[in-house]
Amino acid sequence: LNRQNVFEAYKLAMKLSRELRERKLDKEYYMAINMMGHIYNYCGNTDMARNCFQEVLERMEEEDYRESMPPIYMNLVQVVIDKDPEEAMRLLDKAEEVATTTDRLLGIDSYRTIYAFKQGDMKAFQEGYQRYVDARKQGLTSVHGHTLDTYYLMSQGDYEGAIRKSFERDNGAERYALQAYIYERAGNWRKAYEALK
Repeated sequence: LNRQNVFEAYKLAMKLSRELRERKLDKEYYMAINMMGHIYNYCGNTDMARNCFQEVLERMEEEDYRESMPPIYMNLVQVVIDKDPEEAMRLLDKAEEVATTTDRLLGIDSYRTIYAFKQGDMKAFQEGYQRYVDARKQGLTSVHGHTLDTYYLMSQGDYEGAIRKSFERDNGAERYALQAYIYERAGNWRKAYEALK
């Protein structure tokens, strides 16, 4: 999916689903549903993505896989944040309640920091970014670290540095969306449009 091979990802999800059923691994079936959630989200079908991630959370709760729930909550946050930021914050609270590792808690805090930036709360963003930098000094990492570093450059007015940083992203679709966002923030609408072509 990271290489935009959506159909291949879909076939793999279907194969996983079939294998889990054949082996009667019902407890692990949530993995196939999670994959489908990512595929739906990637294709823009946020309603189906949301349904998949919610079903995954229900299945994980039933099987007492609570320690693995925070990333699924984060998947759900990514689906709903643009349409319903308040719901996204409630989901982050739930993820935080079940998170058991420092890395997961850092990921949740990092996402809150990204949200603060997008809402224009630069004080909250700077405080969250500093927590991330301090955690990084202690050897911790966040899956959102690259985005935080890029947003930090934007917060300092270094849009060209942010664009250079964006080229470090592996996923083309995410990289282009990030570049469009950077250009939009810089007021360069033509380049923002071109980044999405």
